Amino acid sequence: MSQTSRTVIGGLTVATLGFLALMAVQWVTQGQTSAPAGLNNLEIARGLAGTDNFNVSVYGLNPQVPNGSFEIVGPGSLTEYAWPVAALPVQVAAGGNPNDTDGGSGAWSVEVECLDANFNRDVHTLVLAGASASAQTPRNCIRVNGAALSQEQGSVGTRGGANIGPIVIEQVGVGDPLRTIAPGIGIDETFAYTVPRGYTALLVSYEIGITANNPATLEIYRRPGADIATAPFGAFSRIRRISGVEGYFRHTLEGPPMFGNMNDFFAQATGMTGQTAVTFGVLLRLKLK
Repeated sequence: MSQTSRTVIGGLTVATLGFLALMAVQWVTQGQTSAPAGLNNLEIARGLAGTDNFNVSVYGLNPQVPNGSFEIVGPGSLTEYAWPVAALPVQVAAGGNPNDTDGGSGAWSVEVECLDANFNRDVHTLVLAGASASAQTPRNCIRVNGAALSQEQGSVGTRGGANIGPIVIEQVGVGDPLRTIAPGIGIDETFAYTVPRGYTALLVSYEIGITANNPATLEIYRRPGADIATAPFGAFSRIRRISGVEGYFRHTLEGPPMFGNMNDFFAQATGMTGQTAVTFGVLLRLKLK
């Protein structure tokens, strides 16, 4: 049975939650196939869906969504996300905090999850260089799906610390911010994601959080065929617009809908009565095709 969080902030009623949950189920299933028969959330949680499966949390936070104009659900006040058009090395951009450097009191290194030129999964560790740009990744990336301070080993110079300044990931020679780790956060919070080649993605659950008494409109877009290099290209299309949302709720799907590989996704939001904060996240279960 599907479970909906009973934690409600800002006056969301059960009826409202049910309506928004229905809309979310509609947008995630639009143009997609159903999950394999017999696959349920308990089996997914137990890891019984296959040996080549893993969870991915795609999450975005924009703490200052403006009133009346859309911004990406992520840091940096981006009005649109700069999807790369060519595979190039990536690096940490110059302009960071001098203490975020190997041996400094802040962050020492960052892990960047990329998709290579063929949209296959790849992970790089970049050593920070303070206010200077880091070294480049040894392999090219066509997408950056996430970035966080290195977790498998020590990555900060102060116990209990994190990055002191912002950490911006960019393609070399392009300069558009693909991922930004805000000061003190330790992980990127941009809702933009591409399903890697060879995988399907099951949507297990989703959550929406918006400042109480400051409603927002949230829009989610999808583009198939991210690997298409010449016209005609895959088109971005809005797959759901949810208006008047405030407070927090979480929903787990009984029958996870399935997305194909090399689909791009992003979310954007705008305030309806004033500036507001918006979070949006989904839990995906990636499965080898």
